[in-house]
Amino acid sequence: MKSLILFLFLLVAGAIPYAAAQVQPQPANNTVKEGQDIRKTMFPDLQRDISNLQAREIKPKPDQSIISAPVENRLFTNYRPPVSRTNANARSVKPAAAATSPSDISVKEAMEKLKTAQAAHPVKPVAIPAQGDEVNNVPAKKKN
Repeated sequence: MKSLILFLFLLVAGAIPYAAAQVQPQPANNTVKEGQDIRKTMFPDLQRDISNLQAREIKPKPDQSIISAPVENRLFTNYRPPVSRTNANARSVKPAAAATSPSDISVKEAMEKLKTAQAAHPVKPVAIPAQGDEVNNVPAKKKN
């Protein structure tokens, strides 16, 4: 029973701040729009500052020669159409008729070629690095 009472107490205590946060104070005068009261309270000179900045802003008039030019000339300056190179590349690649592909060779011929290549270039044994005190990659026994 104690645990149920404690649970209900904590539930109610946790809900109180949320319920209190829902209550908003009403503005003193009704001329302020909703949501504007906080901004006016925190930044009372905001609208005056914004109007001062807009008054100081210099707006240059656009150049009529640029505006009257066609869109293509304004967007694509020094535009060159692409050159198609597919025909040139297709003509330069020619299959070698004399060469045979690896799939045309029989398994026995492939094995013979592999063995001759391995005999010509034997694999050198690789030394496994040691950390100094090891012999044949067996850690040295600790000295007491």
